[in-house]
Amino acid sequence: MRKGIDLSAALAAAEHHEAQELIFFELVRAWGTVVLDGSDLRLRGWVAARGDQSAWASENIDL
Repeated sequence: MRKGIDLSAALAAAEHHEAQELIFFELVRAWGTVVLDGSDLRLRGWVAARGDQSAWASENIDL
């Protein structure tokens, strides 16, 4: 039988990472270099409209 996972010990050992301040263009460019599925091409319109705004801001996004 497998040994149980000690979730509290795992959470205590986990490091805390702050989100990096990025503009939307930088986030899309970083994603496109890691995931080679053409999503950067599909996001061109969003980059044109929102590329210079914070990647984490969602208050004024028009869907």
